[in-house]
Amino acid sequence: MVVCCRNQALITTHLSKSTTILEVGGAIFVLMKTLLMKSLFTILVITTTLFVQAGENFSLIEINPLHGNAALSFVTDSAKTFYGAGELTGFTEMDGKLYFSAQNSPGDDELWVTDGTQGGTNLVKAINPHNGAGLGNLVKVGNHILFMATDNGSTWDLWSSDGTDTGTVKIDALNQPSNTALGQNNISLLGNRLLFCSREKLLITDGTNTGTDSLLSISNYSQGYGYCELNGKSYFVLPETSGEIEIWRTDGSASGTEKVLDLADTPFNIVGASELVSFNGKIYLSATASGQSPDLFTYDGNLNGQVNRIIVAQGGNSNPHGFKLYNGALYFMAADTTSSNIYRISVNNPTPVALIPNANFTSLTNLSFANNSVYCMDVDNKQIHAVELSGFTYSSLYLNGYSLPYFFDWNKELLVGSDQQIFFEAYDSITNNQVLMQSDFTATGTKVIMPTDANTTHPFNYQVGCGIADEFDLQMWGNKILLPANFNDAGRELWILDAGIASAVEKINNSTTFEIYPNPASDQLIVKTEFCANCKQSINILDADGRIIKSQLITSTTSTIQLQGFAAGNYFATLNESGKNTGTKQIILVK
Repeated sequence: MVVCCRNQALITTHLSKSTTILEVGGAIFVLMKTLLMKSLFTILVITTTLFVQAGENFSLIEINPLHGNAALSFVTDSAKTFYGAGELTGFTEMDGKLYFSAQNSPGDDELWVTDGTQGGTNLVKAINPHNGAGLGNLVKVGNHILFMATDNGSTWDLWSSDGTDTGTVKIDALNQPSNTALGQNNISLLGNRLLFCSREKLLITDGTNTGTDSLLSISNYSQGYGYCELNGKSYFVLPETSGEIEIWRTDGSASGTEKVLDLADTPFNIVGASELVSFNGKIYLSATASGQSPDLFTYDGNLNGQVNRIIVAQGGNSNPHGFKLYNGALYFMAADTTSSNIYRISVNNPTPVALIPNANFTSLTNLSFANNSVYCMDVDNKQIHAVELSGFTYSSLYLNGYSLPYFFDWNKELLVGSDQQIFFEAYDSITNNQVLMQSDFTATGTKVIMPTDANTTHPFNYQVGCGIADEFDLQMWGNKILLPANFNDAGRELWILDAGIASAVEKINNSTTFEIYPNPASDQLIVKTEFCANCKQSINILDADGRIIKSQLITSTTSTIQLQGFAAGNYFATLNESGKNTGTKQIILVK
């Protein structure tokens, strides 16, 4: 069928009941709708340069006004100079302020804090003046920020900060050769204490010197990882130096710390495990049976308990990864016999269900969640896949003329968003310039947004150990977006974008659909709601960053939510009916 188009005119011609071609100002859009497996399948193709909007809502917080001007070798760009505030990592919120690692002179990275303004941004403490403290990951525990740092330039110790100079102190001289002990996959919150491994021992701490204890010597093991909580205890993997993989658990005491499973002794002879997550009374793990590739397994958590293989793809070798809990379900990436897909396991259906019909892609990133949707990137780096999680509607946004970045760190998010908007970073395919993009996941609603004075071609260059990689690391802070970037040739500094969107928990405590008490709470929460047997109701408990940390089905008008194992602080409770959020309330947890 012939399609007629004229410049600046909109002419729509239907090729069939399922296909529409549009032209808007010289841009051609192809829309296809096909009903597959009771899911709406939509592809949006952007085939011309996107509209570029100069942003007025960007603000710059300059950590290093002297810029530093420290020349380094670059992986992706051989003739560049790196300067500014440095890597800008570890963003962690406490009491409404944001703590992070930054430098105000080359290589001198220390602990900083900001309230979102230039005047409210300052160095917390110079732990290793002029040489850099080499901060590792920051973790909030109660009213403390915990991190690994060096005050001598050669070994790293456990530090704690209450946000003040005098309150930033070394609480355990661990003498570690690196700052990795508090990595995201190497820690667990157990009540109001933090559980982690040094190279020599399993430790637990409440953020104080007197509240830091050793639970177990691990001299015959490598560092533990994969922590998850089940029934008030923390489970984690300890690899023996001989090569065998064991699962241990602890209740936070030395006497309550024990080995519960040797994976090699299971019927599957498991020789490796990479990820653990607790869901619906079981531990799900990505593990490798001898002579095979990784598959999905479950473990009941008991001493020498039952381990089962979950079939994701016939023939096995599904390589499940990127476990995420969201709205009371478990999501992950895995491969079937032809390609990867996003899979979902729910409380009512323990069988993995592929969410994208006729998928033919391989994601290069972690799964990202926003706007009650799950997103991932296609292997061609030019397409974003999305599944809306109320009706499980699938759509795909193709960016012709732009490419998504290669992610140096698998744990980075592809995008962030709220209020039906998403934000991500990309390359202009013609100029190879890095740009920030905003989209409502429609062709016409996708655009490049940059500060009005942006004049650098690669604003998102990122310092790593081997030099510079084009790494992208935007993240949300409430309803604002944090952008470590060098937009105006002033060095890599902290930019904040106020995009006029509502955060996931911005409109709180105004719901009449349910009641919660007591508030403040300590060990448990009572929820009262109008019970609907056919509505698939659940209560989700979210942390201050909007991450779901517990989900419970509602089976009567009054329900009790157990909060043991949660640290004191601010949380949110959301009521969900058939996958839709019908109300949010703030919770204050005290211990």
